[in-house]
Amino acid sequence: MRARIARRAWPLAVVLVSLGSLSGCATGFPGTGPLTRADEIDLRMERMFDDLAGASTASDLDSDTFAPPSGIRPCCAFGFDLGVKLGAVPVPGVRLANVVEVGEIGRHIFDPGVLAIATDTEGGFLSTETNGLVYTCRGGFVDVAHVRDYADWTAFLASRMEELFATGGVIELPEEAGARFVYVSALAEPLLDRVGRREAAVELAQWVAFQLSLWHETATWFGWAAFSGFPELASAFSPEDLYSNMVGIQMAGAIIRAGGADTPLQYSRNMDFALEAVLRRLGALPRQGTREAAAAVDGLWWDSSRRLPEREVVIRRNFEGGPLLVPWRVPRRLQSAALRESMRRHCVDEAAAQLTRRQYIEGVPLHDLVRLDVRIEPQVAERIAGSATDARWLSDRGFAAAIARVRRENAEIFGERADRPD
Repeated sequence: MRARIARRAWPLAVVLVSLGSLSGCATGFPGTGPLTRADEIDLRMERMFDDLAGASTASDLDSDTFAPPSGIRPCCAFGFDLGVKLGAVPVPGVRLANVVEVGEIGRHIFDPGVLAIATDTEGGFLSTETNGLVYTCRGGFVDVAHVRDYADWTAFLASRMEELFATGGVIELPEEAGARFVYVSALAEPLLDRVGRREAAVELAQWVAFQLSLWHETATWFGWAAFSGFPELASAFSPEDLYSNMVGIQMAGAIIRAGGADTPLQYSRNMDFALEAVLRRLGALPRQGTREAAAAVDGLWWDSSRRLPEREVVIRRNFEGGPLLVPWRVPRRLQSAALRESMRRHCVDEAAAQLTRRQYIEGVPLHDLVRLDVRIEPQVAERIAGSATDARWLSDRGFAAAIARVRRENAEIFGERADRPD
């Protein structure tokens, strides 16, 4: 049983209390190429699942099926101890910590809403996800909420793909800055025989999940917000966002391939293991190390003197969506002695963990097999197109042009180098 609170209906005061009680968001997974091919995997993630108790069957687990995620987790802008204001008035006593460490991220629950009460085979429990930024030696800043969100999307989409392979079809998603539709083409049996149905489902789901993340970042820049009255301009294309999204997408893919996502509950328990394991393999620092890392780029990537929801909280933005995603890491020249000591103690390997976003399946472009279309709500469409009378439909093939416009606007506000880490 799950009790959910509708997100956009929350009064702003409740939202601020909720945000103040959470730690924030961020995380990343280093691996390249399809996760089933060991010679293309950086961290050999498939080995993490060898000792998962019960991961191969779902017979004794909850029989719920995956529903489309209803929204995004309450998240963060980049930085720590961020102040908040309402209009022009600072809100006293509210500071968003935004920082978390591996041992306190809590249990994952598929699509929890803001609060969720769930029942699993171990008895009832109150969802205790704790999300925030974690600085990692190999993946830079990781946004745990982003990791969870796009892992959930991947799990849901993969669960729906196989049933559409024979005839093709449409998956209608909950609105986010407009109505969203996923169009799936029928897949030829020879292709499915070569690739495997599960693998094909994962590849298509991962492609769409990343497209959804690109749309979310674009829509927030152009004025859409999950909570009415609290703009999210400060979080659009934050330095860690797209990398963290891909971490979650690849993590969910690995779980599905290992047979660990037959039900939402089984998937959630396997996410508990995978999330902690990946963060540790990336070289996650403790809380103080993450604070030191964020402080090192204060004035370069973010501005601690600003208050949410001011756009100027984040002053550098990362628009690189692949096919190769390289994490932004704190430049060595800016690392304090305390940060270097923390990294020395927790980093086994400091090589950047680069992620690859797959473009093809057996030589066929993924965008020829699956497509995301958005019927944009009028106020966002007006900002993107420059006129409310222009076309309201946007396909994922048009995302690049929309993101290029965001990039230009960002350069006009913050400077030509505001899309680079150093």
